[in-house]
Parts: sequence; C-alpha cells; structure tokens
Amino acid sequence: MHIKTKGFILHVTRYSDTASVITIYTEQMGRLSFMQRGLSGKKSIVKAALTQPLLFVEIEFKQSQIKGMSQNII
Repeated sequence: MHIKTKGFILHVTRYSDTASVITIYTEQMGRLSFMQRGLSGKKSIVKAALTQPLLFVEIEFKQSQIKGMSQNII
C-alpha cells in the first residue's frame, strides 16, 4: 500500500558509506524509520542536505505488512 504524507525529519543516522537511517514524525502514521540508500554518492538522487533534522518533507512510501523499518522512500 502506497502512503503519501507530510512530516518532520527528527534524526538521521549514518548506517554505511552510502546509506542512512532516517527517523520521521509523520502526521498520519506517527514516528517512522526509513532506510535511505545512496545519499553520499556522486549520482545520488536525494542529496544529503535534504535530510537535515527539523526539515519539513512530503514523502511517499510503500508500507509492508511486516512491522519494522520501511525500506522504500519514493
């Protein structure tokens, strides 16, 4: 199921060289964590400057039936 919502970035944690775990407080679902890959590469679509804490974002993601971290931010 695809969900489109607005929210604030609460925290960004580097996971590896090119991946980060982003915690976002959304207006529909509350606090969610996402794995975003490819933030630090030269060809990255989402730049690291767009993932600063307290930044207001509009996100679209696919919610899986398994509870835990969502892996797809569109």
